[in-house]
Amino acid sequence: MKFVLRHWRIFAPILLVVVLVVGWLLYCTFCGYRGSEDWGGESYEHLVYSDVSESDYLNLYLPADAGEDTPLLILVHGGGFISNDCTSTQVRYMYEYFREHGYACASINYRLSGEATYPAAVCDVKAAIRYLRANAETYGLDTEHFVIWGESAGAYLATMAALSNDSEFCDVAFVGEEENPDVSASVYALAEYYGPMEFFNMDADYETLGLPLLIRKLIGTSSNGTTDAADSMESLWVGQAIGTLTEAQEAELSPLTYLEENREELAGMQIYIRHGSFDITIPNLQSQRLADTAADLLGEDQVNYQLMTTYQHADNRFYTEQNMQALESWLDALW
Repeated sequence: MKFVLRHWRIFAPILLVVVLVVGWLLYCTFCGYRGSEDWGGESYEHLVYSDVSESDYLNLYLPADAGEDTPLLILVHGGGFISNDCTSTQVRYMYEYFREHGYACASINYRLSGEATYPAAVCDVKAAIRYLRANAETYGLDTEHFVIWGESAGAYLATMAALSNDSEFCDVAFVGEEENPDVSASVYALAEYYGPMEFFNMDADYETLGLPLLIRKLIGTSSNGTTDAADSMESLWVGQAIGTLTEAQEAELSPLTYLEENREELAGMQIYIRHGSFDITIPNLQSQRLADTAADLLGEDQVNYQLMTTYQHADNRFYTEQNMQALESWLDALW
């Protein structure tokens, strides 16, 4: 102790740095929005939207002031296609905020890669959207104002669902489809949070950003740290090693393909994109590429993209009240 006191000029700055770092980490961990369990609205949990799998259900939350034309925010959880469910931390932040601010929220569960590989989860998400549209009158949902949001792997699924048309990925029948065969899975807007867009470009994007392979190994998304590896989360979901994909397969898996093919149908699509500059799980160039392509094909005024400085993957700072308000303001301006 006497040694420390004698050399306080040396230890004081070190202690200050430690305190600041610990404080910053605690803030990043606990800063996500937490709403009230009693928000005054109604909840409908475990609504089965498809009989294909026991995984195919959703939770629906209605705001206290729900009427006959409540806008709907469809939430798709992340988890690398291998884990998590419709009550994930990030999804909970979203529905706890937006159900308190006039939005209905539907959190979708879907088949993970351990149960079914590509394109199962995309088809599940689109079946859920069609189910919600077919039952919109029952729950007072505005079918013209369906917005889909996803984070991480869920952002990929949400983007694929939003940019594909009704002849694509609609192989999973929703409950009630026999009485409503022509229900659309279209959405008015897309919010994409730090998702992978083109699996086959991820390793090259890491290199462009200067992320060492050693760091990628430590993340543990595959045995050798690459997306191309046969045991990467993306490869497990696709059903084969990303590094072995043909050009045709790469095109089929890329949301940008559907953006290009369906750009006339998507002429009014609004897209909101957020990614962290310190994301070492999904390179931010993935979202940048989506933003650039959408701006080129749809128009710069239809794309709202921001690279969030120092944010990490799935950083709770994406879900602070301030950032929630920014998304809410963007959504409100669409109507």
